[in-house]
Amino acid sequence: MNTRAALGGPARLLVVLALILLGHSHLAAGTPPEASVRAIPDAVGQHSDALFQNPGTPIGGNRDGDVTLAVFFDYNCGCCRHFARELAAVESIDRGLRVVYLELPIGGTRSALAARAALAAHRQDAYLEFHESLMGSKGYTSPEGIEGIAQTLLLDLDQLLQDMEDPAIGQIIEDNQRLADQLGIRGTPALVLGDRLVQGAIPRDRLADLIDGVRDRTGP
Repeated sequence: MNTRAALGGPARLLVVLALILLGHSHLAAGTPPEASVRAIPDAVGQHSDALFQNPGTPIGGNRDGDVTLAVFFDYNCGCCRHFARELAAVESIDRGLRVVYLELPIGGTRSALAARAALAAHRQDAYLEFHESLMGSKGYTSPEGIEGIAQTLLLDLDQLLQDMEDPAIGQIIEDNQRLADQLGIRGTPALVLGDRLVQGAIPRDRLADLIDGVRDRTGP
């Protein structure tokens, strides 16, 4: 009997969790920084393609928008969940905003499990719905919670589990970690907007002002 093939649901997710423990032990818990904004034009210029144009990165908002916001986040970060609501409010009124979602699970293995699940859902064209469900969940993400979201969204759970174990998905997360290090990011949430790095959650009005600032600097 193939024990691994026989596992399903949360039990199979625990196998993925064990693989994360083996393969991603360098991911450490972090403390969200106080909100701050600083210009990092050289770093943004050097890593612009990885930040804004990586074809494997999930995109939200207006794919052809005139302003792009890159967001680094962790599903078990309370500040990230709060900022997700602020961002959603801005997206609802700013139809020109393009959002790049960069999974940065610095909160430990459960965060890495959730990140892998969301990226696996992306392969079933359900990233945004899965992301929003994770951000709206209460408490720490769990195998049971991830399975429940997959079932609610009518995803192929077997395919999701298989994709979660794909080294290519682990590589996306490692690439995001490397990119965050190169930009000097030390916690979540972190935003890159134009040549500005925002560390920490900011309210919707402040975010809207920063977006308008990018338009003012890059407009005709």
